[in-house]
Amino acid sequence: MHSGVQFGMTVDEVVELEEKSGFECKVYDENSEYSGLGPNEHEVRVEGKIASIDESSIEYYFVDNALTIAWYEFGNSGWGGFSYSPDDFDTVETALVNKYGEPNCPTGLFDSFAFTDDVESITHCQECDVYGDCDIYGLSNWLIPLNDNACIFIEHYLISAEFVDDPSFADGYHTLCYQVMDATEVKSVLQNAADEFLDNSQQLEDDI
Repeated sequence: MHSGVQFGMTVDEVVELEEKSGFECKVYDENSEYSGLGPNEHEVRVEGKIASIDESSIEYYFVDNALTIAWYEFGNSGWGGFSYSPDDFDTVETALVNKYGEPNCPTGLFDSFAFTDDVESITHCQECDVYGDCDIYGLSNWLIPLNDNACIFIEHYLISAEFVDDPSFADGYHTLCYQVMDATEVKSVLQNAADEFLDNSQQLEDDI
């Protein structure tokens, strides 16, 4: 990942690598204001030009001092994210495909921590009549084996949400999230999806 960061690294190890790459790190824990972190959880945030995209950031999340999630936001994503770019999404998507191959996980089976959070934010803004219609420009998922006990789930997406008061403006959420997932849980979800597919296929044959 960015600056040579790897899953399982400690807070100090990630901070050291990012600072060597010229990035200033902000570190948060459960006592930090508005952090929302629980006991034994930490966050390291870096901001700047990431993947050649200005106004970007990475939030690294740690449980028991081990890195478990890396959440990239590109081009001032989120609230006030007017500078998001579909071209940036396409560039990052191409880089991901070159590195990991074509997306190998159907969308909808898993949702990353980042996607869940962004969708909740968008839904809240819609309920408050701030956002109107939303559009998903792109959404891709990968599952990469890490070891016998864990997989890396990768989710890359661009969602735009137009403003009710002025539909010519929209916020954009261009996000890339890497997340460690328990291999047993992943296998169970995939098996259930396969069983459901076979059941639906059999029902289709019975119906016709």
